[in-house]
Amino acid sequence: PDRPSTMAKVPGVLWAQRDDRLYITIDVKNSTDNTFDLSAEKLKYTGKNKAGTAFEVELEFYEPINTEDSKRLINDHRIFFTIIKKEAGDYWPRLLKDKRKMHWLKVDFNKWRDEDEESEDENAVPDFGGMEGFGGGGGAGMPPGMGGMG
Repeated sequence: PDRPSTMAKVPGVLWAQRDDRLYITIDVKNSTDNTFDLSAEKLKYTGKNKAGTAFEVELEFYEPINTEDSKRLINDHRIFFTIIKKEAGDYWPRLLKDKRKMHWLKVDFNKWRDEDEESEDENAVPDFGGMEGFGGGGGAGMPPGMGGMG
């Protein structure tokens, strides 16, 4: 039987942005039973860790995003998303539509770059070359030997 969603914990979420994309990391180690629901307005994640603890988070974006070109990557440590903004341009003042501070949402300073640094060395941005799109594919994980990355 399914556990009610109120039993699920909210995982830690890190985020950073560029003028055209968002980088979102959901911190669930050894995740299983992952489900993702990405729409133009929000991302909903549910899953479990190896110990069977259920996790759930819903991010209602500040502005619409492009679901077609957004990607995800799952490894043993975290779940990574590259979310493409529907309209490139100005940095968003925050990730979520809701102005309240969420204790589980933090800036990813490893990926953050200020708006005025945007044109400098784009190669420093992680590419996540092996990411899969949201359109399908259930292959969770990384190629053999790469489980320790992240």
